[in-house]
Amino acid sequence: MAGDPSLKGRFLAGMVSFVIGLGLLGLAIPRTIVAFVALPARPMIVALGDERILDNSDISGAVTALSNAMSWSDAARLRTDIALLLIGSANQAVADMPLRHQRLREAEGMLRQGLAGNPANGFAWVRLALVCEALDGPSRTVAAATVMAVRTSPGERRLRVAALGLAMRNHAYLSQLESATIDHYLASAWRDETYRRAWMRGVRAHSAEAMIWNAMADDPGGTAEFKAMLEEER
Repeated sequence: MAGDPSLKGRFLAGMVSFVIGLGLLGLAIPRTIVAFVALPARPMIVALGDERILDNSDISGAVTALSNAMSWSDAARLRTDIALLLIGSANQAVADMPLRHQRLREAEGMLRQGLAGNPANGFAWVRLALVCEALDGPSRTVAAATVMAVRTSPGERRLRVAALGLAMRNHAYLSQLESATIDHYLASAWRDETYRRAWMRGVRAHSAEAMIWNAMADDPGGTAEFKAMLEEER
């Protein structure tokens, strides 16, 4: 019995399974703690995503909860969620420009850190572009972040109005290759009627008609529809 190779094999297999199980448990515990610690912030994040107005004390509490969760995990999502909360706080501080500026700078830092860990987050790229534009106006930085949002989330409808507005305001800072990317995005957005009226208002507000004509140069039908809508809104 003592020399039974099958018994030794089963013992070794059992030990391997036990060690693997401990390793998986060790991985699961921090994630569970992070989820628990961050739980108070979730309603605030959902509310800000829905563009609801929140009390600054609630936002501060949510930032604290996520900051505490970061002691258990360095997940990029925690940083981009904190950035969203800081943007919400900045939007509440319209009457206090130094505080608004501080919150936006903090949000910019968190977004950059979060995107370093997850560069495929189109929502975070749009927020970074909007924050940088709010801080310093139209710029090459804003244009580059807008292009990254378009490239990482080309089919995300919820980003289209914001991304198109950013592209229109920062078109002068796009490279030739980036302009081609934005032109393709504009043409694709036009074919989706869901937000057509909304981004048409952006076209008029930013005097971006020439940009749209250029983007749809190879689409006679879209060009005709665009012309008709422009005349209708005059």
